[in-house]
Amino acid sequence: MMIRFRWQRGAGDTARRLARFRRVVDSALQTPRYGPSLERAGLRRTKDIAKIRSIEEVLQYIEPAYYDDVVKMPDLWRAPIEAPESLPPRLLYPTGRAARTAVFEAPVEESRWVSRFSMDEIGALRHEMPEAIAAPAPFLVFVARMVEGGFLSLPPVSRYLIAFTGFLNLPEREMVLAAEERELLWRVFQVPVFEQYMGVDGRLAGWECEAREGLHLVRENVVLEKTRQGEVLLTSLTSLHLPILRVRTALEGSLVPGPCECGRETPRLVALRRLPVVQAFAARAAAG
Repeated sequence: MMIRFRWQRGAGDTARRLARFRRVVDSALQTPRYGPSLERAGLRRTKDIAKIRSIEEVLQYIEPAYYDDVVKMPDLWRAPIEAPESLPPRLLYPTGRAARTAVFEAPVEESRWVSRFSMDEIGALRHEMPEAIAAPAPFLVFVARMVEGGFLSLPPVSRYLIAFTGFLNLPEREMVLAAEERELLWRVFQVPVFEQYMGVDGRLAGWECEAREGLHLVRENVVLEKTRQGEVLLTSLTSLHLPILRVRTALEGSLVPGPCECGRETPRLVALRRLPVVQAFAARAAAG
């Protein structure tokens, strides 16, 4: 049974989103990578940032960057701020109901429903007996292949799997869950698989509901755009220590407004897939 929701965007949602963007811009202004571009946009001081009325108007001054460059030259992107580390986010349950979940290598808050493990603690599941497993997609795929090959034995999972994709697990940050990988996970675990796309700081950017009509965007955490070539660009609204504005994801997909079958009306990212190698190379060459 699928739980249906009704959600409408209000003025409060827009105001919170803009406030978060201003904080990220304030951090970005202090970096060598973004400072000059933001100054060209007339954003030289904190009082200028307080006057921002549109996220889109500011982003047009930012040239898209590759996350590979962020990894190779982090000092160009890192902000010299002393903002306190935020608490880890709570796990989002894709069906709307809590499940006893074993989480591997993801920055989520522990609770009476959620236990966290490192990847080398996979054997602990024989004693924990979780109803659900949440982990980076490459790890879930590896475990499934080990189980299918007879190299690993695990107790049955009764509810679902959550596959974390996105920027969470370097160097495979661009990974999305391919159809054949989803089929493997179903074949081995015999439970539904829900994808959750994570941003650079581990905050949720998009998630899959029971309707399977794409990833619902978490608008308070992320801004997504598309280039003319169809590549998805990501701007984080939560990463302050490492501001991320218009970073190329090496993914393509469609941004779809309007209601989902589940009843939510948040925009969704559908048909998300890796850019073909040739297309990704051409996009990088075109960007200079």
